[in-house]
Amino acid sequence: MSSNRRDDFLNQDDLLITVEVNPPKGIELEGKIKQLSKLSNRVAAVNVTDNPMANLAFNATIFAHHIQEELDLTAISHLTCRDKNLLGLQSDLLAANTLGVDNFLVLTGDDPKNGDHPDATGVFDLDSVGLVELITRLNEGFDAQGNSLTGRPKINPGVAVNPTADNLSVEIKRLNEKVEAGAKFIQTQPVYDVDSLFRFLDYLGEIEIPILVGILPLKNEGMADYFNKNVPGIKISKEILARMRGAGLEEGIRICQELVTQIKDDVDGIHIMPVGGIETANQIIAA
Repeated sequence: MSSNRRDDFLNQDDLLITVEVNPPKGIELEGKIKQLSKLSNRVAAVNVTDNPMANLAFNATIFAHHIQEELDLTAISHLTCRDKNLLGLQSDLLAANTLGVDNFLVLTGDDPKNGDHPDATGVFDLDSVGLVELITRLNEGFDAQGNSLTGRPKINPGVAVNPTADNLSVEIKRLNEKVEAGAKFIQTQPVYDVDSLFRFLDYLGEIEIPILVGILPLKNEGMADYFNKNVPGIKISKEILARMRGAGLEEGIRICQELVTQIKDDVDGIHIMPVGGIETANQIIAA
C-alpha cells in the first residue's frame, strides 16, 4: 500500500471534502473502483453506504477495504443498527479494524419495509447513540458486557444530523448525545438553504469535532418538488424551486457550486452525495 494514504483524514488544514458512493448490487466491483479512481485529489475520504434506503448492496465495510487497498483513498464505511444484532455489530467492527477500515458513519438505518426486501427483519438492538457508545467501549478494550478484549481497536465513529429538521432543539439535543458518547466527526443531511444552515450552526454553538455539510445536487424539477414536499426536514427555497423549473442536473450542480462558495469559509467541510456520478462531484469540488 502506498505511503500517501491519509489514515487520519480529519487532520487537514484545507476544507474537508468527502464523497459518497453506493456499492454495487452484486460482486462486480471493478466499474465502481474505476469511477472512484477519477475523483479529485482534494477528496479526503469516500463514504460507502450500508444497504442504502434498505436496498440490498455489496457489504459496505468490505467495499471500503477494496477502495483503500486498490485506490489508496481513505474510506468511511456506513454502519446501521438495522441489519445486525449486538453480537454481530461488535464482531464486524473488530474484523474491520484488522482490515484497516477504522472510520464509520454510524446510523440507525432505514426501515426494511421501505426497501427491496420488505419482509426482512429490522434488528435495532441499538440506536445510533448506543452504537457510538459501543464503539467507545470497544476502543477502551471492552465488549458491550464489560468483558476484556485481546487488544484495543482504534475506531473513529462519525454521526449524522439534519440542520433543517422541523424540531431543531430535539435534533441538537440528540446530536449532543452522540458527541458526548464519543463521535469524532459529523456529516449533515443535504442542505439547500444557507440561512437555515447558519441558524443551525448558531444554535449549536461551539463544538469540538468537525462538521461536514451535506451537498446533494438536484437532478430535475421532480426531484426538487419531491424533496421539498415528502422528505422531512429538507427545506428548498422558493428561489431554488423556481430555478429548477424545467431545468436539469446542470442547474442542480450550479446551485451546489454557489452554495459551497457561500459556506466554505464558515464550515469545516462538505460531504457530497453526487447524483450523476463522480464527474458531478468533481464539478462541485472545482467551484
